[in-house]
Amino acid sequence: MKRFSCAFYFIFLAIFDQTALLVWTVNRLTRELTDVQLRNRNDILCKLYLLLFYYSAQAAIWMLVLATFDRLYFTLKIWRKTFIFGSNFSLNRRSYLILSLPVVLIALLCSNAILFGSSIQYFPDTNETACIIINKKINSAYAVIDFCVYAIVPSLCMLTGDSIILWIIRKSRSRVHVNVNSSNHYQYDIHLSLVLVAISVIFLIIATPYNILVLMYNFKLFNPDETTIIIYDTAYDLAGLLSCVTHAMHFYLFILISKSIRKQFTLLVLSFIRYLSVGHANVRRRLTLQNKPSSIISSTQIRQT
Repeated sequence: MKRFSCAFYFIFLAIFDQTALLVWTVNRLTRELTDVQLRNRNDILCKLYLLLFYYSAQAAIWMLVLATFDRLYFTLKIWRKTFIFGSNFSLNRRSYLILSLPVVLIALLCSNAILFGSSIQYFPDTNETACIIINKKINSAYAVIDFCVYAIVPSLCMLTGDSIILWIIRKSRSRVHVNVNSSNHYQYDIHLSLVLVAISVIFLIIATPYNILVLMYNFKLFNPDETTIIIYDTAYDLAGLLSCVTHAMHFYLFILISKSIRKQFTLLVLSFIRYLSVGHANVRRRLTLQNKPSSIISSTQIRQT
């Protein structure tokens, strides 16, 4: 728990990322194959799609925020233990982990409770049906909430928390003698904090255009002429695709940025390959022994000769 508590948040990050990608991909495929999106088929699928997609996407980003707060909490505890008074922070950190996950997940569910009111609505002007959140005014308000919960607030939290972590670590190193083991620990904390900062910046850059386009559509911030609508629809599709791709990029970002994660991933892949090679070797050995003619002569054959 002391060393690998962030792994719990990264596991939930992977689960929510996969859920958001799966829901978005299925909905997109149904639109391409049948010309009718899955969420526009009935009210139940409309509610289910919006809740799963928005909730999973927001929860995935907030798992990174919790990982940042976990590192910040751990760093503050070490700093207080070193310079103010000693304390046993392992149990407190475990309690923080147990409390933080349910609180954040329940809070996100409450902020997305409005999605339960989603329904299919028919637009006679275009002769199309669409899955929207109750009405246009509430849909516009939720666009602002989603932009804040999904992009602005998580990025600010991660940037602020990691900046404090880096400041505390550098200040601690300048005030105490650092041995080899603690130096490695400090380097790990600095590296992980820099990884989270880089991911938050990259995510904010990628996710912001899509959310801005959503706000523009809901608040009618562009001229509704034919050329503008074509440009907007193209930009909206590209930005939406890029925003969803971010949930598939977390793994690759961790691999590219973090040397320790690359090392552990390489060891995992090599051990898996070694396991497969040993398994195939054992199968081949058993098949060879079964097909090989026996060179042992039985006592009956000896007596007959």
